[in-house]
Amino acid sequence: YHECSEQTDPWLLLLTQGVVPKPATYSSIRILQYHINNDAAQLKYAIELFFMNDAYLLEAAPHTFWIILFKDYTREELEGFMAILENDFYLHGQLFIGQLLPVSEMLHHSFLTEQKIFQSIFERQHQTIYTFSESFLTLLPLHLTMPLQQYLQHTLFNSLNDEMITTITALFSHNGNMSSAAKELHIHRNTLLYRTQRYFEDTTLDLKRSD
Repeated sequence: YHECSEQTDPWLLLLTQGVVPKPATYSSIRILQYHINNDAAQLKYAIELFFMNDAYLLEAAPHTFWIILFKDYTREELEGFMAILENDFYLHGQLFIGQLLPVSEMLHHSFLTEQKIFQSIFERQHQTIYTFSESFLTLLPLHLTMPLQQYLQHTLFNSLNDEMITTITALFSHNGNMSSAAKELHIHRNTLLYRTQRYFEDTTLDLKRSD
């Protein structure tokens, strides 16, 4: 006889070992990593209430949960979910929104990368919602070679102050449109042109080109 071990959750096997459930009901899923600061006794009920049958909850560790989404929700909808957790259930935590991943044997490798990115960004920033793309861009400079890091430190970063950070953010949010960005910043378009020209002279980066 062989010892009979307790059956392991099929979704846990997928996320940790890449074992695809049979039959594979879903072609792709999105995994939310949720780190909660207080007791999560009502979390399962809150998820059932908001997502109905479109989500599955796994407790990865104390205060750490994985929410598997079978339906693609928008950022705004997930922000609404976090608002419900805080206002109606008094649950306070941080949510990392992963990428839409195909259900395959390689899924657990992608999910492991998302876990590492979440942990790295979690140690550096304190906010309620994180996305993969935002976290990736934030962490990217930390993994450049030392010469490139030194170049960034002595050129780009030295030219940054609160005014320039606000200016760059406005330009990127308006895809480089000078008139729209100037309107948001409450400055004349010529003032914005002067700022971008000054930044170009310091760093050789043209802020008028959002690419």
